[in-house]
Amino acid sequence: MTPACKRVKPFAPRRGLVAFGEDLAIDPGEHTGWALFDKNDPTKVLARANAPVFAPTLEWEKVGQVPNVVFVEGLVREPNRWLYYYGGADKYIGVASTPVASAASC
Repeated sequence: MTPACKRVKPFAPRRGLVAFGEDLAIDPGEHTGWALFDKNDPTKVLARANAPVFAPTLEWEKVGQVPNVVFVEGLVREPNRWLYYYGGADKYIGVASTPVASAASC
């Protein structure tokens, strides 16, 4: 696994600093999780995903240069949804969305 695969993309909601990245879920692996860090002490984890945010499920996410791998590379908030731009199998890119209320409840 290359260091580039371990990058995280933080953003700052009111409660702390959220980062999406590989191995941030409680059940780490070749998928994407999230963690919420204390904004005053980013070494303190306040919460983390119990399960991956993304895991390979579609055929194109499972077949490629590195099979069975998905990773978030960008996050955009629209008025009513979050867009997650992600890579699959180190060969393809995709976008997934979730309602803002759903993402905020994590």
